[in-house]
Amino acid sequence: MNMTPVDDRESQAPPPVPRRWVRLTKIAQSVDPIVAACPPDAFLPGEENLLSLPVDYWIEGFLLAPPQIGKRLAVERHVRNGVEALGLLQTTPLVRIESDRLETWNSVYQIEYRDGGEVIGIPPICESL
Repeated sequence: MNMTPVDDRESQAPPPVPRRWVRLTKIAQSVDPIVAACPPDAFLPGEENLLSLPVDYWIEGFLLAPPQIGKRLAVERHVRNGVEALGLLQTTPLVRIESDRLETWNSVYQIEYRDGGEVIGIPPICESL
């Protein structure tokens, strides 16, 4: 009997999830938000803001999981309003998904898939991060 140890963890690992490059733009405040949108001139990127993101705020980065009602949307952010800014954006839970519109407790976002559904690498603008 052969007693050679076998590591079969790789064969049991789930398949990799395609990383989708997206642009997420806040296009409106929700009808009855838990936290109101911050005025654009009062928002401090990278700081603790007590209000929700301002309307017209946008990011680009990798979507970490498909949008799902009741779950937070998470994006590995690489660009914020046209400036390289590595970080994580997490919304409040999604309450509505309609085509390219996502609504959370506080915000309405437009989501644009920029990768055609392909597994992709980091765009040239972000290579230095």
